[in-house]
Amino acid sequence: MALAVAGDTKIIFLDEPTSGMDPDARRRFWDLVRLLRNEGKTILLTTHNLEEADELADRIAVLSKGELLLLGTPNYLKKKYGVGYNLIVTPQFKYVNEFAAQKDNIIRQTKELINHAEVDAKTSNTVLRMILPYSESPKFAQLFDLLEKIPSIEVNLF
Repeated sequence: MALAVAGDTKIIFLDEPTSGMDPDARRRFWDLVRLLRNEGKTILLTTHNLEEADELADRIAVLSKGELLLLGTPNYLKKKYGVGYNLIVTPQFKYVNEFAAQKDNIIRQTKELINHAEVDAKTSNTVLRMILPYSESPKFAQLFDLLEKIPSIEVNLF
């Protein structure tokens, strides 16, 4: 990546660039990719990380055994083939110990507001993951209003 940036390359090919990176390094790398894209660079990225593809891609192509199976924008593919939006709630570093108590309250409030909201199996002590149906998106602003009142958390929706 450093050579591509230093050489002012117009097209950059990245093959699983964040594989093995810790979450903080991955987010900083994503910021760099977004910056390069905003500068007019074309970036072709291969990844198995769907969150990464959703975060960075204008178009996603799904390949299997050399065949193109799907092609479209992240929103198009999610609406056509996905189960809903992913809500990820994490504690700010200094509040990690208090997060377990907050998590149950966040789950309860989200389920009261969003019909059919489900807790994802990948939820842990330090990350709350929920799946929110596309049909409930008009209620997301109200959900974010509730979550913004909790200053010790960070919220992502994709």
